[in-house]
Amino acid sequence: MLMVVAQDGNNNIFPVAFTIVEGETVAGWSFFLRNLQEYVASQPDLCLISDRHASIESAYNNPANDWHWQHPTSTHVYCIRHIAHNFVREIKDRHLRKTLVNAGYALTQPTIQHYRSEIVLSNPDAGSWIDSLAREKWTRAYHNGERWGHMTTNLVESMNGVFKGIRNLLITALVEAPYFRMASLFSTRGQRWSAVRESGQLFSESCMNFLKEQSTKANSHHVTAFDRFNRTFSVRETIDHNEGLPCQQYKTNTLLEVYNVTFPVIAKEDYWLEYDGEVVWKNDMMRRKKKGRPNSTCIRTEMDVRDKMERKCSICR
Repeated sequence: MLMVVAQDGNNNIFPVAFTIVEGETVAGWSFFLRNLQEYVASQPDLCLISDRHASIESAYNNPANDWHWQHPTSTHVYCIRHIAHNFVREIKDRHLRKTLVNAGYALTQPTIQHYRSEIVLSNPDAGSWIDSLAREKWTRAYHNGERWGHMTTNLVESMNGVFKGIRNLLITALVEAPYFRMASLFSTRGQRWSAVRESGQLFSESCMNFLKEQSTKANSHHVTAFDRFNRTFSVRETIDHNEGLPCQQYKTNTLLEVYNVTFPVIAKEDYWLEYDGEVVWKNDMMRRKKKGRPNSTCIRTEMDVRDKMERKCSICR
């Protein structure tokens, strides 16, 4: 199952679209991204965060899918956790993994150069590896802000548990389950934010809490006026670039628009239109022959691999 997930102005995660394909192939991703752009996400200034899977890169850059060519302001960037995993797999040096991640999260370009120097001094091959990646693809300092602080694909990974209990179902039930869950989710949140807007509240709860927190911090800011006529000031503050969304996205009107959609009820099969497309027949030879019922556990991904704990003497360390 391929899925696109987003976050609303109250920091709530919601699925945008999903499809079931034979695998993470160029054809599968092309079908998904093409229809995503045409029917769901046709607005400009989109940022797609994914791993470095070659099929995703190929589908995104394919003119036939009308993604990058239809929206030249859209960008495709990489998840820093996947970059770190690829780094360890290629370089075989886990000690430099944290330095690479720090470089990705760095807010200034000189800071990235500092971390790069540390990597090159420790392992020149590692320095060549990171230099082969376009920095605007995996660092914050070289990006133009379209990521809004999101450096990983954790939003998608969080849906892992949601679909834990349905992935062993038959294909019809596998499609119906997410559809009904999304219909219920959008209806519930739509009613909630409609009531919030009717109450006169302009911004989301997350935004209101953020403004309150920043108002408290502002008391400790030191402001120096350099030109009071042109309103030029120097402000010393602690900058936090992890805020997630543009100001417009925090308004209750925008939040309501996210969930202000309708999901038609699936009619009884007798009322379905006659299907005249391709017919897929099952192949019993491809059926997995395992004893017992399949276990439905957490779907492990390459990002679930953790470094082994370094054991030290409790006395001398």
